Amino acid sequence: MSPGDHGSEDGGVGGGGRNNSESTPGLWATIKMAYQGLVHTVIRPPRSRYTLDDLGPTTCIFAHNLIVTRQDFTLRNTKGLAVECSWWKPKGNSGSKMPCIVVLHGNSSSRLGCMETLVQGLAAGFSVCAIDFSGSGLSEGKYVSLGYHEKNDIHLVLQHLVASNQVSNIILWGRSMGAVASILCAAEEDREHIAAMVLDSPFASLKRVAMDLVDDGKLHVPKFAVSIVLRFVRRDIQRRAKFDMFQLRPKAVIHECAVPSFFAVGEQDELVKPTHVELLHKLHRGPKQMCTFPGGHNSIRPPEFYHRAINFCRVMCGLLPLPDVQLDDRRLSPVQVRYSTPLDAGLSIDAVRAMSIRQLKDTLLRLGLDESDFSAVVEKDELVHLVMKFQAKQVRMRTNSDVSENKPPTAPPLSPQNSSPMLVRRHSTGTDDPPTCPDQDES
Repeated sequence: MSPGDHGSEDGGVGGGGRNNSESTPGLWATIKMAYQGLVHTVIRPPRSRYTLDDLGPTTCIFAHNLIVTRQDFTLRNTKGLAVECSWWKPKGNSGSKMPCIVVLHGNSSSRLGCMETLVQGLAAGFSVCAIDFSGSGLSEGKYVSLGYHEKNDIHLVLQHLVASNQVSNIILWGRSMGAVASILCAAEEDREHIAAMVLDSPFASLKRVAMDLVDDGKLHVPKFAVSIVLRFVRRDIQRRAKFDMFQLRPKAVIHECAVPSFFAVGEQDELVKPTHVELLHKLHRGPKQMCTFPGGHNSIRPPEFYHRAINFCRVMCGLLPLPDVQLDDRRLSPVQVRYSTPLDAGLSIDAVRAMSIRQLKDTLLRLGLDESDFSAVVEKDELVHLVMKFQAKQVRMRTNSDVSENKPPTAPPLSPQNSSPMLVRRHSTGTDDPPTCPDQDES
């Protein structure tokens, strides 16, 4: 369905202003566009498209000669929809139990977004499972619900992991929508299976998100029209996706959750302001930590975040925390840790990270990619990964060519020990446009 169909289906904002369009065409067009945009933001944001090949090989070698296998499997949720999952485990460890991190993505993302957590988790002694929520990625389903229905998919995965008899503890690692779904899940009956949670930028109240966006000028609706637009949005979403978006208030249930939780948020998060996460942290009743870091909602998460979150999870699983040198050199970015020689001499990794999005895309074009290969990528982090990957590929090609011609190599090849299941083609893996739908009785 095209965006223009929303209003005509409901007889609401989209069609009601036509008789007055001659006097205020700009106003009604703005309201209609905002209405359509809100519906899409909440239940049908851009969908991450990829293939299983994009997840990398089913067997690969990580740092320190760690051989890892990937098992892809499908579960059926209570709606009968296929939920696609992947589970990375160290090879040869099938006979013993080990803790497992379950990576839960944001509203426009998929299990492709697990790659950084995958690298960090495997290095720290965890297996890693990632899923496509129903309505996302390769899973079945037309709509997402920003946590409301996604919590049921988490229940499903928990049951599968427990039944496998291969996990000693389970960690939920959620970002934005995935973090909200984790809170809702942990507030219900499956909490005994969850050893800890990493909650990266969950919202506390949709009304507060909406008001923040209005105040910041990001929600292009005249203030006098906000309430009427949201009434139509609420009705449309209830009809389509079968949930009441006004009831998505994690702050109302988090007091029921005592699962140890590591809260995190970017200090410049423009979509879910730090006050949301601070409030959830305050209301949480169990062991907890709070981590803030420079950056916005979709920024690259710094090594310090991964180090603290991983060690929190280890401690809550009864393991000793890792010293800095065993996790990663914290002076390096996760990208630097992952690639040994990704760039030509004279071009530093820091210089790549400092590039603008336009400069990164221009670099990819110079590396021989077609613009269609990365047109769906919206995160700077993913563009950085692509530049590093394809530059490394060219270095290897030049090295192999030099060796075949008995020339000294122009640069050392990419170390196989540092290889990871990186993507040939990367799509959006975490960019969120949080919903903007307040209820009327909340302060």
